[in-house]
This record gives sequence, structure tokens and C-alpha cells, in this order.
Amino acid sequence: MNTREIDKHRTWVAKEQNSAILYRDYQYLKMLVHVKGGIYTNYKRQIELDLPRSFPHSKWLKNPATLKLIKRQLKIWCVYSPIGYYQGMLFLLVPLCYRYQGLDHISFFAFVALVKRLHFVNKDVVNYNVARKEKEEVLH
Repeated sequence: MNTREIDKHRTWVAKEQNSAILYRDYQYLKMLVHVKGGIYTNYKRQIELDLPRSFPHSKWLKNPATLKLIKRQLKIWCVYSPIGYYQGMLFLLVPLCYRYQGLDHISFFAFVALVKRLHFVNKDVVNYNVARKEKEEVLH
């Protein structure tokens, strides 16, 4: 993918930010996974069940490096967003990771933009999860 194509896709992801800012933010989120990665463990079992059955005939998704990428993106998502993982998110994330191979920060923020635009979950669920997260932080 050439620079012009990357810039075009970056514009779709975040019009006001350049790719370097997205990359920096993505690296920061990857570091947070090590600090707050425990959030992912709440969803790990469901993700492990969903991965093989979401795209059962995909050769690309059977590659161990690809599975590692998808899991890393979801770990970062669980740190980034208070809503966590919901069944069906893989149908949004996997095509973006395939399209932006090697541009993990672009695929991640494209996923973020897509979920925000779709209003993926009910506001009550988001408010409940935010309240629960705040209570956990106060208790710990």
C-alpha cells in the first residue's frame, strides 16, 4: 500500500489526526495492555470460542500470526473502551485487519471509528459497564 492510499484511509479513520499521532496512541495503548490487560481475561473465553466459528473457511485467519494480531487488537480494545467485547465485533475487526495488514494502528482506529458510528451497543449497557468499572477502580 503506498503512502497516498494510507493517507486516504487514515482520513477515513480520523480526519483531524495524522498517522503518526494514531501510531503514537496505538503504542501507548499497547503499553496499557500490560498494566490493565486483566480486563481482557473477562472476555478471553468468548473470544476463543468466536474466532474459529466467525470465519471458519478463512486460511488467513488460521495463521498463528494473524490470530495473535486479532487477539492483541481485542486486548487493546478492552483497555480502550468501557464496553468490552461483544459477539459480532470480529465481523468488523477481522476485515479491517486483513485490509490494513502491517498497519495495525490504522486497523485498530478504523475499528474504533466503525464501532462508534454504528452505536454498537445500547447506551444503558455502556453506562452500566462504565459505572461497574468506576466501582472496581474505587475498590482496588
